[in-house]
Amino acid sequence: DHPVPRSVGGVRAAGSELEREVGFGVAGQLLRECVRAMSAEDPGDPPADWPTGVRQLVGGAAAGGALEPEAGLAGAHKVFLLLATAAESRELLVVIDDLQWCDRATLEFVQYLLHRLAELPASLLLASRPAGAGHEMLDAISLHPAVRELRLAPLGREAVASLLSEELGDRDFGSLTDRCMAATGGNPFYL
Repeated sequence: DHPVPRSVGGVRAAGSELEREVGFGVAGQLLRECVRAMSAEDPGDPPADWPTGVRQLVGGAAAGGALEPEAGLAGAHKVFLLLATAAESRELLVVIDDLQWCDRATLEFVQYLLHRLAELPASLLLASRPAGAGHEMLDAISLHPAVRELRLAPLGREAVASLLSEELGDRDFGSLTDRCMAATGGNPFYL
């Protein structure tokens, strides 16, 4: 007897510099993705029997206003419960990009999720630029025992030349490649 393989679903959200002050902003993005994945009829309208706090995170003003960031652990737990519900029918990959731009309430949720991740058939993939001074929460997340940090190396000259050829046509970009390497240090974000 072999267990039937479960399908894998994914939910993705991204932090934004403009939304850093929106409490549970990125967590709300994740929830809306979960609702979309779980609901075939109207992904924007959470079921009436869901707790008010979860309905607020998913539906915003239509469900009674946004959940206040002061909801703290209770808010983080509500987000966790919906992710757990989404993971009941399939394995779940939770992706958060630009973690450095996430609001404080979402970062607290990420910490909460890391502590309880082993309870779920789920994986968490976080992407962030290196944290600078004043990012204690990012430091705490990166030091959590469940986190495996991978630092990407800069692109080499050949990779920069390949990107230039892909975008500008197949030619020799010798001196342009050298100037791009010097200006960007091989950081693909700047290319």
